[in-house]
Amino acid sequence: MSKSIFGQKPTDKLPVFPRRKFIVGMLAAGAAGLTACGDPQTVQVTATPTPMPSLTPSPSSMPALPPLAPKTYPANHANAMMAMDELIDHYAKVFDSPSNLIHAVRSFGRNFKRADGSNAVDHLCATCAEEKDVNGKRLVRFTRFNVEVHDNSFLKTFIEAGVHADQQVLASGNKYTLKDVGEHAKSLFRLDPNNLGKFEKIYTQEHLPWGLIAFSYLMPGGKGSWENAYGEKIDLLEVIDKSLLELETVCQPAHKAYENNEPIPEDTFRKTIKDYSCYGGHSMYAYVACVKNGYTERRIKERVTEQLNLSVYRLVKEGENIEKEYAGAASGPISPNPQEEAMYQQQMQRAGVTKTQVIEMLSLRGVIKLTGHLLEAINFARLNNLYSPTPDQQKQIQHGEQKLFEAIVKMRALDWEALKNFNAKQVADNVIALGHASRAMKLMTPENPDKNPKTI
Repeated sequence: MSKSIFGQKPTDKLPVFPRRKFIVGMLAAGAAGLTACGDPQTVQVTATPTPMPSLTPSPSSMPALPPLAPKTYPANHANAMMAMDELIDHYAKVFDSPSNLIHAVRSFGRNFKRADGSNAVDHLCATCAEEKDVNGKRLVRFTRFNVEVHDNSFLKTFIEAGVHADQQVLASGNKYTLKDVGEHAKSLFRLDPNNLGKFEKIYTQEHLPWGLIAFSYLMPGGKGSWENAYGEKIDLLEVIDKSLLELETVCQPAHKAYENNEPIPEDTFRKTIKDYSCYGGHSMYAYVACVKNGYTERRIKERVTEQLNLSVYRLVKEGENIEKEYAGAASGPISPNPQEEAMYQQQMQRAGVTKTQVIEMLSLRGVIKLTGHLLEAINFARLNNLYSPTPDQQKQIQHGEQKLFEAIVKMRALDWEALKNFNAKQVADNVIALGHASRAMKLMTPENPDKNPKTI
């Protein structure tokens, strides 16, 4: 059985590698469906890999957009913001996929328009919901697989963007509202605080953060509780407490490194934190949102502050790990199998890209994903007066921001059209990483895409 950098055998067509299907410095394998935030880890390649649906640009009914030519900018805040806006706006419209559109809403707010001028929120609410029957109750939700990806991610994004509670949502020809989606999300939510993997092994890593954000907005004040459609009582504070404890346990080796001013450990921390979506950045943001919405008992606020301190340290130290991973991937062949190697080289030549360019794109995205998500949590906490960095931490934050700016302008200088011809899915995933980085940098400016979210 052979292994390649891309984690699958080449085909006679240009490959569209599923997210989380690369090894050492590429994307990891694991989920059968497409995920919004995959992380690199070593995987075994099956002899006959399961084909994944290819990502195609927007439907023919949508206006065709001219290619976005590469541009080179100096690495500063203004140029990084301009570069991100150009890339997100263009490629969210080109791909017109639910994941790209929801991340454009994350970056630009609830009024983001698709290529044909229609509102992205209206489009997602009209096309991405489904009904589910549980114990005689018909409930509406946004479809997870290949659409929403993470439970409640559309719901919480709409809440924070200030989408009105009466926003119409369509499913199976029936009309609902966003308020219905929120209430039904509570009914569908299942998690045992004393056995976090009871109903779904990876739920806390891949799905819980978005629910915590949504539910803490829906039930502010620190006392949220309800009975779900399965007859189980949910105590939101208990869920927050126990899931945060799990994250704290995972982060202990990193905290030790932070206390001793040492490098972020690979074997004892990063291999585990990669199980959490986007290096744990979504989890960090979720706990900040819970504190913002009043869930502070059981020392939740103090514990979240400790995690924010670690996040600031990770901004400075962890990008080094990512760059080393991708540098290692660049040093060898794509595949130890000569026939596979030749096929990959032919595919890249046909698309007009090199292995070096592909790995550079992935390395830059890794840095953008890490720093963008951590800064989003840190700046959200600062915006809501929940976190006050020390002068030394301010310098570390500035260091992380500059690292982000440099990665973004380098990303803008890449030939995205050629990379898209080689692997459309990976280019679409760049938009997702940039969406969070964009919001991170806009939160504390007049361009903040949040619209004073209200409880729905």
